[in-house]
Amino acid sequence: MIISGRQNNNVPYHLIIIFVILITGIGVVGYFSYLHQKKHIIREIHNELFAVADLKVKQIDNWRRERTGNAIGIMENRITARRVMEYLNNPAPESKQDIIEWLKSYESRFLFTGAFLFDTQIRLQLASNKVTDVGPHFPTDALRSIRNGDIIFGDLHRNKSSDEIHLDIYVPVIYDEGKTSRIVGLVMLQINPGDFLFPLIQQWPSPSRTAETILVRRDGDEVVFLNELRHKKNTALSLRFPVSNKTLPAAMLVSGVEGIVEGIDYRGVPVFAALRSIPGSPWYLIAKVDKDEIEAPIRSQAVLLALITLASILAAALSVILWWRGQTETELKKSEERYRSTLDNMLEGCQIIGFDWQYHYINEAAAKHGRRPKEDFIGHAMTELYPGIDDTIMFRELQRTMDDRTPRSLENEFFYPDGSGAWFELSIQPVPEGIFILSIDVTERKATEQELLRHREHLEELVEQRTAELKAVNKELEAFSYSVSHDLKIPLRAVDGFSSVLLEDYADRLDNEGRRILNIIRSSSRQMSLLINDLLNFARISRQQMNAADIDMNSLIKDVLEELGPSHPDRPVEFRIMQLPPVRGDRTMVRQTLLNLLTNAVKFTRLREKAVIEVGSEIKDNKKVFYVKDNGVGFDMRYVDKLFGVFQRLHSAEEFEGTGVGLAIVQRVIHRHGGTVWAEGRVDGGAAFYFSLPDVRNVVTENNLVRQT
Repeated sequence: MIISGRQNNNVPYHLIIIFVILITGIGVVGYFSYLHQKKHIIREIHNELFAVADLKVKQIDNWRRERTGNAIGIMENRITARRVMEYLNNPAPESKQDIIEWLKSYESRFLFTGAFLFDTQIRLQLASNKVTDVGPHFPTDALRSIRNGDIIFGDLHRNKSSDEIHLDIYVPVIYDEGKTSRIVGLVMLQINPGDFLFPLIQQWPSPSRTAETILVRRDGDEVVFLNELRHKKNTALSLRFPVSNKTLPAAMLVSGVEGIVEGIDYRGVPVFAALRSIPGSPWYLIAKVDKDEIEAPIRSQAVLLALITLASILAAALSVILWWRGQTETELKKSEERYRSTLDNMLEGCQIIGFDWQYHYINEAAAKHGRRPKEDFIGHAMTELYPGIDDTIMFRELQRTMDDRTPRSLENEFFYPDGSGAWFELSIQPVPEGIFILSIDVTERKATEQELLRHREHLEELVEQRTAELKAVNKELEAFSYSVSHDLKIPLRAVDGFSSVLLEDYADRLDNEGRRILNIIRSSSRQMSLLINDLLNFARISRQQMNAADIDMNSLIKDVLEELGPSHPDRPVEFRIMQLPPVRGDRTMVRQTLLNLLTNAVKFTRLREKAVIEVGSEIKDNKKVFYVKDNGVGFDMRYVDKLFGVFQRLHSAEEFEGTGVGLAIVQRVIHRHGGTVWAEGRVDGGAAFYFSLPDVRNVVTENNLVRQT
């Protein structure tokens, strides 16, 4: 085509304007896309830091609770307290060896590094192993534990003789003398945080070259780093910074700042950090990652968006030029070159495969995915280059798109002839030549997912292990309490019997004070016998096999009321019994539950001129809920959590008799049925007790499956 000089001198201003508008639009879209990607990446990092910080805080809190639970086992052990008191009063060699063996057993059983016995003047008496230095806060913490009768969780400190870091728990040994108790000694349990706590803190759930978790505390005007750091060695309890350093995340945290912050870490490196305090402790936790690591993908996204924007601008320029020249053949050729250039420079793999399965086009990225030069593909069939590929799931998906012309996408693990493999995300589109395949290498992402899965499984295994240990300890305590309670009944019968003989056969030789004392002995022994019987019932409920059967609750409540009849002959009690639905469970246990609740209702309405007790049911959250309500003395809802504990009483024995075990038995029965129990009340306004009974066909008890009848 010949173009005149005049035509060449005509400037197509309208095309230039269109081109400028296109460039501006592409630039604006690219810029806002970059801002969006940057905001998204930073938000994801913030979420990850939040999640890691929350996970570590919960793990550390659970670890502290577990260790405190170990210490409670010592404080509540009456037999051990008596043995310690006897030894401290009379340090016989056989008693000494028994207590040392007990300390060693407790040390090895709960993975402590040492267990030490002190008297109330905090003088060391016995130790499970070689005596080590105590921490700087030992006198204060030990005396506070003895003075308050509380378990004190000490702080991390460095042992002067061995240079090891330890943490101590102080446990008062309390001897119960009946109505009073006193502290006879102190046990110090020593923990090596390097065995579990520090590895737990240092573990990061996903691959990262800079991320780490740090434990700190405030010491006056300084913040102390408690654990070993990833990027600096020998820093535990020795690395300190002033709290006045406003750019240090650790200083911000101990000054009261929590959440996500930007700052300069102990290396002088800019970081993003999640700051959290650890409940019930002087410790604080920092989950941080270098700002440079976070901004690396942002820079990559910026480069990618710049390339795409540049490619789009070039494509727009080519389109305008092709439109201006008006040559159809040239326009088609330029268009082909434009799209080919775009595909060639894409980071994703692009390939076009014909209906004969030969490669018509492949870019550098796709050739790299296939681990061959581009020249090896063009003109060759897929089945020729990769023998056996026609037996794979990926090939079948390609064949389906080739046949039905429907787009598909999948993730596929591709195995190479040398036996190695890689994961790809594939998008398959039908095109006139055959099919177009867009491939993205996601091998690294898959490896990250597998690593996260392994961490999750490891955490679940730890939880299962701890749960099994707690169950074993509970079973041992139940068996122990059952044995002790059973053995105590024989001497109690003797005390009551001989006291009765004295009153009957030697009454004339006793004065009034002697007879009064003997009556007190008999009354106390009978009360103790009732308490032992309740303890035996409580232990028996925990071990008794459940016999599941259909229960007619209306018939069962009648039986219970008949048994209660003689308990209140001297006052009127109105029972309002509603129609009750049937349930499935252990009839004996459910009967015990109703008997305990109704007995309490009769007892605590004693001061009413007319006692009213109501028994009924309701449907709540698709569950059958039963209740026992009364107009008795009620209780303060502030202490509702104590109602169902063993020996927990909200009224004195002089006001209302009882042992404090009845409601604990109720709770144990309902929990073994898989149900829940709760109470409501107000002082001098009556009380209401509720419990739910689900279908126990699917309930598994601690000891065995529920036996069907």
